[in-house]
Amino acid sequence: MEVVSLLQFPATAFRWRFGSGGYRVTVVTKATYDLKPLKAELATGNPVPIARTDDPFDGDPSRSLRVASDLAPYKLRPEVLVTGSAYAPDGRPVRSLVARAVVGEMEKAVEVLSDRSVSIQGALREGPMFTKMPIVYERAAGGPDSWNLAGISPTNQDVSGASRLPNIVPVGTPFQATDVLPTGMGPIAPHWALRSDLLRSHASTWRHGVYGSDIVVPDDLDLRYFNSAPSDQQLDGAMPGGLHLILENLHPSGARLSTYLPEIRPNVVATIGARRETVPMIADTVAVDTDASRCTITFRAVLVLESANQQLGLALIDGSGSLAEALRTAELGVVDPLTPAIDVTQVGTIGLDKPSLPFDPSPAASRASRAEIQSGLPFSTQLVAPPPPASTPGLLPSPASVPPPVVQPVVVPPAVVPPAPVSHAPVPPP
Repeated sequence: MEVVSLLQFPATAFRWRFGSGGYRVTVVTKATYDLKPLKAELATGNPVPIARTDDPFDGDPSRSLRVASDLAPYKLRPEVLVTGSAYAPDGRPVRSLVARAVVGEMEKAVEVLSDRSVSIQGALREGPMFTKMPIVYERAAGGPDSWNLAGISPTNQDVSGASRLPNIVPVGTPFQATDVLPTGMGPIAPHWALRSDLLRSHASTWRHGVYGSDIVVPDDLDLRYFNSAPSDQQLDGAMPGGLHLILENLHPSGARLSTYLPEIRPNVVATIGARRETVPMIADTVAVDTDASRCTITFRAVLVLESANQQLGLALIDGSGSLAEALRTAELGVVDPLTPAIDVTQVGTIGLDKPSLPFDPSPAASRASRAEIQSGLPFSTQLVAPPPPASTPGLLPSPASVPPPVVQPVVVPPAVVPPAPVSHAPVPPP
């Protein structure tokens, strides 16, 4: 399989199939933005790479995910992920703050509290104020009896009998509350109950963490499983083009950041057997990294194959023309290791010179683009949502059953505290 990009975005493609044998290919690309006030800048020089696997903190599967894999075969709903840290306003130490993210129509806020514990007698003990606090599930409520397996359990006590209280809580949670619901803004691990329960009858045979060409999707699988964001960070409709983004207490400057992510429209130009067409890719994942002050948008397209080994060629082009000037003199890059070189005489430069289907600005431009595509780009395919074919189910591979996750003691990322001493008693280490 060849994947060629005329955009400076990382990209890949992989084949997969339904249990009944319906074959598909998913094409994925990712754009990276540097978050600046008013308008974000497209980062073409050092983009965030495509995540091929789930990546837990410290490589420890008992930890929460630092990054979720980009190689989901399909996402039923667009989603927003927020990772990194909360920052005190203007860098001044605080005991609590509300961290809020607005991305398009999605709005999510969590309350961030300083380190605290409750003694066996019920007395509250407070730790120092903070200027920075990691927003990770290890600092939210949870434990072995919760969907947040990495979280703080109310039954977990230190040697003195004191119970540590969570730092990341729903907005409005009392400072001294011990009965707290889990919450967070980052990706949820696939073996946690919020996702694994969606597997239902397939839970015992499903191989968590398997992505790309090895995946077989049962015909009756609940496709919500492939969404990793909390449900309140998933959108009911399509992700709008050109996103407004607001971060409150989620930027290293300690200030409120309001910015705009300029719209881009990557298209897939594909040849599958004798079919040929240009297909727009769909934005389905926005991921904000507050520590890096960066944001990525992942685009996906799902194409139909007639057989497992059907001949396939893929190219990515600019479907809007907005990137043409920036990319016209850019060095073209190979994004698939199986692609030895880019032959522009075969791929064409339609995406660099003018908008491509289906986003042409005028009938005349539309006719010109279609003529050039038909003469220079003999590609065709069909964009589909992935309802499985109504045929006899095929056989799944025989993966080993996944044992229940073992909750290990974890190292909680430290909050950043001011150097000045605080007159409160220290909190026992987690």
